[in-house]
Amino acid sequence: MDKFAYIGTYSAAPNTHSNEVLFPDNGTKAKQMLKLFFISYGTQDSLISFGTRVHNYADKQGIPNIYWLLSERGHDWSVWKPSVWNFLQLLEECGFNSGSTTPNR
Repeated sequence: MDKFAYIGTYSAAPNTHSNEVLFPDNGTKAKQMLKLFFISYGTQDSLISFGTRVHNYADKQGIPNIYWLLSERGHDWSVWKPSVWNFLQLLEECGFNSGSTTPNR
């Protein structure tokens, strides 16, 4: 959390780490530091349970996140390409400036 204020995850990310490993302080730092937390999956992806688990935990802990599902798509480029595009659009909306070496926090 001290290195990235904007996180975009697609398919198997966040991976198999438990929520306790991903958020060792129950999400306190994530709530303070994250400007954008984007999780996307295809509904037919066999790894969707990892992202769903993290999304549900984030919601329960009050960590703002966007959980974007692409209907009838799997673990492939039909998910990753639009996910990256949408994440980049959201970055701009959140105030990320690619011309800056340090994002606004």
